[in-house]
Amino acid sequence: MIRSSALQYHQYGDLLYNLIMRLSTWLFIAIFLSSFGFTQVLDYGVDNQGLVAGTDPFFDPQFDYSEFPGRVTDRNREKTIFKVSSENKNVRFFKPGDKLSFTVKDMMRFQNVKCKAYIRSVEDGFFVMYAQDTGMCFKSDFLFRRGTQVNFFSEVLAKRVYEASVYRKSLLKRRIDFMRQLNEINNYLWSFDERKAITAADFDKKIIQLQKEKEQALDKMIIGKKDKVRLQKKLIDELNRLDEDIKFYRPTRHELLTDRWNMGYDLGLPLGRRPQKIKQKDINPNKKTSRWHLNKNFR
Repeated sequence: MIRSSALQYHQYGDLLYNLIMRLSTWLFIAIFLSSFGFTQVLDYGVDNQGLVAGTDPFFDPQFDYSEFPGRVTDRNREKTIFKVSSENKNVRFFKPGDKLSFTVKDMMRFQNVKCKAYIRSVEDGFFVMYAQDTGMCFKSDFLFRRGTQVNFFSEVLAKRVYEASVYRKSLLKRRIDFMRQLNEINNYLWSFDERKAITAADFDKKIIQLQKEKEQALDKMIIGKKDKVRLQKKLIDELNRLDEDIKFYRPTRHELLTDRWNMGYDLGLPLGRRPQKIKQKDINPNKKTSRWHLNKNFR
């Protein structure tokens, strides 16, 4: 009883510890996600095609992502290839061949005219573009010095930013799923010793119960054996008593053969020196081989 109560107390303590650990872990995850705005991702649904609908919280649909500034860091002599640096981190979504347009304030030949260009390569914070017909866009005395600020326009970039935002939301959803799985694994690993102790205690209880059942079964067999031994002695005594009674009440046939021989001998009848021994055969007066027919000469 003392051991079972100690095991129950240990199990209750382990369950309380696991509950506290789970609550603290989920509270930490909720605070961590809310600090980065990840909790808003859980409010979006999933469409019938299995794609995540909507964008992540960092995407502002009211903001124009197609327009961004930049500065020329290098160019060739023909003023057709330019290397541009931009503080806008969205330029990393450009791909070679993307189309964009740009203007330089107070240096354009015609108002509302934009020069066309194409992306050649993209680096971290830089991109290289090829501009065609720059002479038609700028004034004739424009030198296009290094450090010149340029305003860029690209519908392709705005589309890429939107697609990246949608994809990022799916990544956030996957990240939350992975964090949930990691949380379950961490809880299992953190409470492994307690789970191990609980499992061992459960098996110890089962072993103790089996030992009790074993002892009860053996005791029952020993009691049954004692009963059988007593019954065996009684049956043996009864059988011996019955054998004695059967032997006592068995009828016997006795013939006075010796006295008859002496009487015949005294009368001078022709007899042998001593009476013949009776052969052990079936006694049946209807048969000639019976004891009656064998001993009729003694009469």
